[in-house]
Amino acid sequence: QLVTTAGTLPPTIAANPLDFGELLRGMVLGETIHYAPVPDGSPTLTCRDWCKQTIYIHDNKPYSRADVFLTAAHLDGGAHVNEPDIALMALRDGFWMKVSRDANGVEVHESIGDTHFRMLRRLADELLHSPDLLDLAT
Repeated sequence: QLVTTAGTLPPTIAANPLDFGELLRGMVLGETIHYAPVPDGSPTLTCRDWCKQTIYIHDNKPYSRADVFLTAAHLDGGAHVNEPDIALMALRDGFWMKVSRDANGVEVHESIGDTHFRMLRRLADELLHSPDLLDLAT
């Protein structure tokens, strides 16, 4: 059993896909985007269900933890020669925007890229809080 911090899609949203939505709980928005610590007593899933669980939606397409892992392997692992498809590129390319004002008061929109790195850190944190997995290491 592996700890999950992802919420589930309400039936009304599952029936009507979203343009965007992140399901990993504990996101902290500020100068950067990061996650609060994994809460004690978080729910668990089997390894298979954990990998397949939808953790966010972009352009009406659901993405699972496996998609995040594949994105990292295809884009950043250096071992693959295949170009990732456009859907996987959406995980890397910024879909979060940072809005600030320059010295003249003009709004500046800056894409926050490499989203998969932030998600990988959260998923690793989930694993490090999974007692069943940690028991295998002792």
